[in-house]
Order: sequence, then C-alpha cells, then structure tokens
Amino acid sequence: MAKLRESTIQARAIAELESFYQSRENNNNIQSRKEARTVKKSGGKRADGLLCFHKKESQYYTVSIEAKSHRTLGALKSSISDDHIGMHGILAAVTVAAMSALYLSLFTEMAWYFVMLITVLILPVTYLLTFAMLDWLDFDKHKFNGVVEQLRQYPANEQWIAYSKYTENLLASTPSIFRKDHIQILKSNCMANGFGLLLIGHQKNEIIMEPSPKKGDYLQYYCCAQEMRSALNVTIIPDKTYSELLP
Repeated sequence: MAKLRESTIQARAIAELESFYQSRENNNNIQSRKEARTVKKSGGKRADGLLCFHKKESQYYTVSIEAKSHRTLGALKSSISDDHIGMHGILAAVTVAAMSALYLSLFTEMAWYFVMLITVLILPVTYLLTFAMLDWLDFDKHKFNGVVEQLRQYPANEQWIAYSKYTENLLASTPSIFRKDHIQILKSNCMANGFGLLLIGHQKNEIIMEPSPKKGDYLQYYCCAQEMRSALNVTIIPDKTYSELLP
C-alpha cells in the first residue's frame, strides 16, 4: 500500500470533513483553512485544519483537525502517561517501602544497613507492580497518545484526528506494552475526550468515530477569526468548494 504524505492527508481530511458538514448541516457556506494558528494567549499553536460555519446553537461553529502520517507514527502510538503512572507508582513505592522499613526495624533483629538495602530494592519493584496493576485493571488514564494532547491545543466545537490507512496498518503491527493495541487505546482516548477519528484512504475515506459536540464560541481562539467571520457573513455562495479544487 502506497504511503500518503502528511500534507496530502491534511488536504483530503479538510475536503472530506467539508463535504461531511455540508451534507449534515445542509449548508454550503463553510469556510476552511489550512495551518490555522491559535492566538498568542492560547499558545500560538497551529491546527492542521479549521472549518467554520453558521449553526443555530452557535453563531460560529468550528471544527479543528490534526493530521498524522507514517512519519509521525509516534504521536499515534500509546505510551505511559508520566502524569498518572509516575505519580501513582512513586506514591505506592514510597508508601510500601516506608511501611516495610518500619516493620523490619521494629519487629526484626536485622541490621540497619540491611533494612535500608531491602527498602531501596522494594522501590522499583513496587513501581513496576503498580504499572502492571493499572494495566490489568485497564485504567485508560495512564495511557497516553501524543496526538490527543496536540488536538487539545486546538479548541473547537468538534475536533478530529485524521490518519491514513497505511499508517493504521503500521500502528496495528507495532507491539504494545499494554493489553490493548495502539489502535484500541487511541480510540478509547478519543472517545474519552470527545474526538472524532477519520481514516484517509487512496480511493475512499472512512469516519471511524464522530466527535462529541461542545458548546461555545471557539473561533475567537484563532488568528483567522476575523477573516472567517467576514467570509461567512457574505451571502454569495462560492462556485467551487475546497474539495473541488483538489487535484
């Protein structure tokens, strides 16, 4: 299967979602932008795609997109979240080690240096056991996807991650340290955050998961806000959509 460049995935994702929202909202006046940067106070981050249109529930309804290819596979792979496994593991290790040291010093005749040695050895063992327990209990909060963290930086009423079929195949064949594979964890984390998943193919695209809509005016977070508002307030419907301009 041929590889798609990230710029191609980006363009096709914007075109596919533009068509999707035109059909869903019965609205041909949808503005789309590539490389939409957030304002400085919101981090100055750059979304791969941004769509905006009028909707009854929100004057300006926004959709942000993050595109990934085989070259950025690492962002789609699952890994350990330092914020959760680190905190839980260290807390558990220190607690168990302290209790063990207290028990050994109070109820045994063991020399103090043996007590310290055993305590130090207990720390990494407890840390690893904590990770194993969290994975066995299937707590997704300690499973991390870089692309999910990236998309959180691009606020919108609906948010999407797009990647190619070739990238999905690579992801499926990459070993995981968790019981679930990388794709299952990615889907789980997207569901937890209300993100959509779009699979880009050579001939056909597939919506794996639709995002959960959020209320609010998110267009204000983007540098192109005024430009998009002005374009949406023009009543003339353009002759060609973004998707029709693609090669």
